[in-house]
Amino acid sequence: MNAFGRKGPRLTNLLERAQSFTAQDGAGVPTVAPRTLPLDLIVPNPRQPRRHFDPQQLQDLAVSIAERGVLQPIMVRPSRERFEIVFGERRYRASRLAGRHEIPVIVQAVSDEEFEVIATLENLQRADLNRFEEVTGKLTLLARTLSLDVQDVPAHLKQMRANPQAHPEDVQVTEQLFAQLGGEQWV
Repeated sequence: MNAFGRKGPRLTNLLERAQSFTAQDGAGVPTVAPRTLPLDLIVPNPRQPRRHFDPQQLQDLAVSIAERGVLQPIMVRPSRERFEIVFGERRYRASRLAGRHEIPVIVQAVSDEEFEVIATLENLQRADLNRFEEVTGKLTLLARTLSLDVQDVPAHLKQMRANPQAHPEDVQVTEQLFAQLGGEQWV
């Protein structure tokens, strides 16, 4: 480990793989064929990046699901005899509120590391995260991408900003990460 607690390989390939799980074709259809699972076989993600679920927004989504169904499948991973939500917990909760018994899912066997990155990426690409959830998610992704501990990310970003030539690879992967999050700037 170096002074910033570096501890492993970069996540560039993992981020690309994570984006491929959430990819859709030009018509907005997932590239992996969804299937239907009973809601009772699905468990929420205990490490869900989103901590607040607005009750009114859930109710509005439940009304929409009752009328039109779930338009975009959620992603789950096998977990013992059940399936754990990777992303789509709002749709899952709203489906329960709507009285549904099944939900369309994409089942992917993903590692714990992939699981965290995919869940965080998916949530960051949504507009309705609160500021705390958004910052926490970005810090988590930066920590994984730069192979740092979360608490070391702010100091490293300051060093990168002050002297980008000293950390060209870190600057490049940070810019790539923010581009994947919708073209935001990190400086």
